[in-house]
Amino acid sequence: QYSEKQWENKILDIILILFPKYIKVYHSVPVMDYYTEPTKSIKRQMDLALLDSNFHLDIIEIKKPSYNDTISLKPYSTRDNHIPMKNLSSAVMQVEKYIFHLNKWWRDWEKELSTLYGDEIQIVNPKWILIMWRCDKLTKRQIFDFEVIKRQYSNIVDIITYDDLIKRIDNIIAKFSIQQKWTSE
Repeated sequence: QYSEKQWENKILDIILILFPKYIKVYHSVPVMDYYTEPTKSIKRQMDLALLDSNFHLDIIEIKKPSYNDTISLKPYSTRDNHIPMKNLSSAVMQVEKYIFHLNKWWRDWEKELSTLYGDEIQIVNPKWILIMWRCDKLTKRQIFDFEVIKRQYSNIVDIITYDDLIKRIDNIIAKFSIQQKWTSE
């Protein structure tokens, strides 16, 4: 029932904790799509962009969590493979186009984004993170096949499910709890 924008806003609160290499998060970052129509370019908006300590830009694309729109629930063919669904392929294509346009016109985008955000942003083969889906109700086989799909994208930092986000937060809390216990002894 929550919109994608509401999920983005909630993730903004925790993203720098989950990925400490980044120092800033930018919301609704513009990127020009020059090839939508031959005579017309369209300004699109990336969900989130992350700035690391060397001022390099990476991208986060966020989709609403769901259970049945990322990997097939039933195996495809006699080979017993779970395959990517339309929403996963669509999200990957969306971000790949953002990366294409950022890399192709990187000097223009470095200037524009640096002016817009007041930081010396550098665009050097941006990586991206895709946050979508739920995985807590999947079979072991589905999880395995999803991992194969995730690893095929070498330019991705990560494809993360909302369940992964919760596990990461729990692990961070546990680490701080252990450290606090050690320092108080």
